[in-house]
Amino acid sequence: LDVERMEEGVMPLHRSDVDLMPLLRELIAELQILADRHRQRLEFSAPESLPLAFVDQDLITRVIHNLVSNALKFTPDDGKIAVQISAERASIVLTIADSGPGVPPKERQRIFDKFAQLDTKNRRGKGLGLTFCRMAIEAHQGTLTVENSPLGGALFKISLPCEAPPLGSSNPGTKPRPYRLMWGK
Repeated sequence: LDVERMEEGVMPLHRSDVDLMPLLRELIAELQILADRHRQRLEFSAPESLPLAFVDQDLITRVIHNLVSNALKFTPDDGKIAVQISAERASIVLTIADSGPGVPPKERQRIFDKFAQLDTKNRRGKGLGLTFCRMAIEAHQGTLTVENSPLGGALFKISLPCEAPPLGSSNPGTKPRPYRLMWGK
């Protein structure tokens, strides 16, 4: 339903200045339980301080949870997932790298399409999670990409602006621009 609401441009964002560090620490601690069941190493690294992100905290939490959960799901037992956050110019960059099978280059755009899934023996879900993640990040004027991980699997990279718009300008977060997905891309 949230994907449909974003496509129609009727899902408002409730943006505020958010310190992502406690949010990430809490998520990592929660997901560590799942990692421990599969003897996976879930690591988190961050600088001592970061600028605040101007985001909808609930949406960003869902995006990060989804991406780290996917990394855990597709990483084999005894594998590794590394979550890293940093500041680069006027952006906050979050990466989730894993030692799973990765995403073939020809599939890297398609996996963000509605109902798209990689051809694997263990297909799970509806194929909307990554669609939701990309739409939510783009509604924040950010980017979400996937590339090769130095761990051998996939590396999902989120880049978010870390500053609120200047006073007196319209708030781009109150009503996201309509996001249209094209079928058959």
